[in-house]
Amino acid sequence: MQIISYTKLELRELIESDFFKKLNKIPISRHRAGSHINNPYCADDDILLWAAFENETLAGYSSVLPDRIAFNGREEKIYWTSSTWREENMRKTTLAAELLFKIFERYKNRVFVTDLLPQFEKAYSKLRIFKFPETEIGITFFRNSAFSQAIEIHFPKLKLIMPIYSLLEKCFNFTLFSVRKLTAKKIKMDFNIIESAVFDTEFDDFIKQYCIENRLVERDSVYFDWIVKYPWVLQGKPNDESRRYYFSSVADRFEYHSMKIYNKQKLAGFMFLKIRDKRISVSFSYLNNVCVKDAAAGILHLASTKDSDVITVFDKKLISELRKRRTKYIFAKKTEKKYYFPRNFNITSSFFQEGDGDIVFT
Repeated sequence: MQIISYTKLELRELIESDFFKKLNKIPISRHRAGSHINNPYCADDDILLWAAFENETLAGYSSVLPDRIAFNGREEKIYWTSSTWREENMRKTTLAAELLFKIFERYKNRVFVTDLLPQFEKAYSKLRIFKFPETEIGITFFRNSAFSQAIEIHFPKLKLIMPIYSLLEKCFNFTLFSVRKLTAKKIKMDFNIIESAVFDTEFDDFIKQYCIENRLVERDSVYFDWIVKYPWVLQGKPNDESRRYYFSSVADRFEYHSMKIYNKQKLAGFMFLKIRDKRISVSFSYLNNVCVKDAAAGILHLASTKDSDVITVFDKKLISELRKRRTKYIFAKKTEKKYYFPRNFNITSSFFQEGDGDIVFT
């Protein structure tokens, strides 16, 4: 067994090599690698990927996402754990632990973790390098019935009746969509919402001031420009490469929507939304109190336009406003996001948003 590490230069060489083309399974997609290579917070000597090979066959891999966070008047370089995978026949070995150890050995007390799979939570909680995990609570609003896939996964014995249930679900959602369309009223907004991926000085000044006042990790135009230009998931159908990669690299629909909210000529709010298939996530939101109502209306309008099934929100002000629009969703469900922070960092989960880590990319 050989474990090979890759910096961004070595990652570029890997995805351009004949060896990569011949691999039955690959440790990263080309466009995800391109995003890592163009990460503005990635240094030349940062190791981004560790891949384990046995006789030139991929056995497993782990990766990190370098990040720069500014908070409480200080700036720190950190590394989010990203993907960890090992081949099915390696499940009874220590390979997964070895790959994770490579991350902790390299970056020690600068490793941040979120969106951890439940089966790993107990193991991470026992590691002495992390504080007790913190949890942020969000809400997922279900606009339509969207349970076919979940039922099939959790109740495989119902597989035979799933075609009938799926048909009934589609009929219900179509009827619901038709009723909403007929009864929809034109929303009167006090503010002007513009979709724009132009991140300028005005944008930077607004975001920085908002983050300082609301105790959030400071983001800027460089960060959002990178996300928009170098996505990890492309819109399209599965292809040869995506089938060789364990994690998602394509989706039927994958879009980013940058929503700027203006009070006359002054920027009063900004939202960065992600749409994956029929799900909308409010990845980042910076909203002055005066524009929250219009921001919620803007999200619902986009959800209606895209016929989205669910909307996930962690911004408390947005949640409060969306709860008032009871006719716009069937029901709401609590959503949790856990964080594991190094013991030496005086930071809490309240500094972060839904899209932080690699969540905005997936």
